[in-house]
Amino acid sequence: RDRLCQAVSNLLTNAARFTPAGGHVRVSVQRADARVALVVEDEGVGMGADELTRIFEMFFQAPQRNDRADGGLGLGLAIARSLARQHGGDLTAASDGPGSGSRFTLTLPAWTDAKPPEAPAAATGRSAAAPAQRLLVVDDNRDAADSLAEAFRLIGHPTDVAYDPAQALALVRAHPPTLAIVDIGLPAMDGIELTMQLKQIPPLQRLKVIALTGYGLVSDRARSRAAGIDAHVVKPIDVKQLTALVAQLLGG
Repeated sequence: RDRLCQAVSNLLTNAARFTPAGGHVRVSVQRADARVALVVEDEGVGMGADELTRIFEMFFQAPQRNDRADGGLGLGLAIARSLARQHGGDLTAASDGPGSGSRFTLTLPAWTDAKPPEAPAAATGRSAAAPAQRLLVVDDNRDAADSLAEAFRLIGHPTDVAYDPAQALALVRAHPPTLAIVDIGLPAMDGIELTMQLKQIPPLQRLKVIALTGYGLVSDRARSRAAGIDAHVVKPIDVKQLTALVAQLLGG
């Protein structure tokens, strides 16, 4: 239920993002035999043929008008399609072209008492030579934290999320990660102090850490290095580069 709610939420968020003020987003549900189709239609910017072929790629972001240049990480639709397919369904997109709005159709097996068919194994972007390793994302921006975590899950890494330092310290004792992605600007304790505390926990003395921050001065980077942080990434985040950096630090 939680995953399907997340998929629908991603579709609604996407429709709202690209629909101008005063526009409408329509949601309908239809059942045909053993399938259910949930359709989300908007009156937004629409898509050309090239965008339709790429819209479900991870990190792809459609061009936006200057007054709406606050797009997400380019993960929402990729995550929604992945979740649909893991539940034995699919997600498709259609548009009559730029300025004509868009239509997304989420299809899923209808509920039956019989055991549902197994969904096909999800393809990952992780090299077969790089085994899955547990990650931790720590960020008090819940949307950013959840999106990053889902991106790493999609490429095969079990990923935990903490929204504050206390939660992070509790999580790692139950599920020690190999690598942590830590926002510096956290409440109560900043990411530098959190990193130092994490590395004092015996199973985490070799923990790899990537710091996320809005500060990129030489002094900021020096402070990160002194705390044992392996990489200092300045926001806004380029998620594709971040995943490549994670692979590098994990040796994949």
